[in-house]
Amino acid sequence: TSNQKNLVTATNDLKQKQTIVELSKQKVQSLKQSIRDKENTEKSKVREIANEESLLEASKKNVQELKEEITVKRDLLDTNKHQYAANNAELTRIDNNIKDLQEEKNTCELDQQNTRQELDKQNLLYKQKQAIIQQQMNKIKTLQTKLSLLEA
Repeated sequence: TSNQKNLVTATNDLKQKQTIVELSKQKVQSLKQSIRDKENTEKSKVREIANEESLLEASKKNVQELKEEITVKRDLLDTNKHQYAANNAELTRIDNNIKDLQEEKNTCELDQQNTRQELDKQNLLYKQKQAIIQQQMNKIKTLQTKLSLLEA
């Protein structure tokens, strides 16, 4: 019975050790699964970080491209402002030139009108003098006729 007791004790010890081994195996499996999960999580985070870095780099490029585009558009705006100022100055010059030419035209038209009036006046005076000359010529002819009649 001592052997039986030893056998029962050994059996109990064996069962206890088997239970401990089984629990240890489960714990090892659980730890292995936990390690795999953590490795997967780490890999996922590494991929996520790589993606974030790629996005950040793309963002930096986009920001740089936008800055360059803004610089180009500012330069174009400055060019357009200078061109606008030049065009505006040219337009003002042309407008002033048109006003000067309009004034000159008005002056010329007034001079032309005055000259026409003077010409009309001179023509009338010329006709009047021609009429007087014609009358004088007629008188001379009449007198010459009378003179030739008297001489005859």
